[in-house]
Amino acid sequence: MNKNIRGTTIIIDNDLQTRAEIKRVCEACGIQVLAEAENGAQGMRLYYQHSPTFITLDTDMPMMDGLSMLRVLTKKNKNLPFIIISGALTKDVFFKAHQLGASYFCVKPFEDIVLITMIDELLEEVKENYTAG
Repeated sequence: MNKNIRGTTIIIDNDLQTRAEIKRVCEACGIQVLAEAENGAQGMRLYYQHSPTFITLDTDMPMMDGLSMLRVLTKKNKNLPFIIISGALTKDVFFKAHQLGASYFCVKPFEDIVLITMIDELLEEVKENYTAG
């Protein structure tokens, strides 16, 4: 791995422009984007093909929504961090996603600094968990 790469991610969002914005911010933070998907079903396949440090995930998508994907993947890997990035982040969605293991939430449209801060915090948590375990 390139020493400038701080981590890896898969971006899962049905909006092409949002994926491009997330990718731009991730790459500016030293995150290698392994793949992108426009729905949860594609995202599931990509997760099994790659081993990302974390996943950015929209909640409102066709074929398989983000909460369904989160439910399946947290059963497979309870330590996999997610950043939920959604324009439909209601209290109910927030509560369900948090119960399923998501710890980072970002409302669309987002400011770059908000996502940058979340990525930095997430990577610090991953590092702490790695060195502790």
